[in-house]
Amino acid sequence: MENPAQNWLDVQCKAIEGLCSAILLTIDSTKKSFQTAARRPIDSKESTELVPIARIALEQRREAINTHVKDTESSDRFFDYLALPILLNNKLIAVVAIKMAHRSEEKQNEVSDLIKAGLKSFARPKIAKKPPGLLRRGRQAYRGMS
Repeated sequence: MENPAQNWLDVQCKAIEGLCSAILLTIDSTKKSFQTAARRPIDSKESTELVPIARIALEQRREAINTHVKDTESSDRFFDYLALPILLNNKLIAVVAIKMAHRSEEKQNEVSDLIKAGLKSFARPKIAKKPPGLLRRGRQAYRGMS
């Protein structure tokens, strides 16, 4: 079964060099809880450490970043955590959070911009279009009535 949320997250993650993990959380209508819609890697246990930054982005309804976080297993590795809320018609519907290798502020902004560009495709409502034949026949029928 195809998971559009997983597909979207996979596309975003492939474009980010040094990505460690990512999670996409959907928000319930009460905004009190969320559930995992997608994660990368799919079987990652690491994605649970993204929940705190995701909560900050949810509460503030804006981008949240925690930079230069020391790796608990290695003293010479550092990470950046980034989370962005997803809004549709000014309604909070989800949040995406990522963990990536530490980088300069300029590179962090590039990643943020990349995800924001991807959010436009995620939050765009899908509108079913009428087949062209139906539109054509409808116009011809209307013209024929005059």
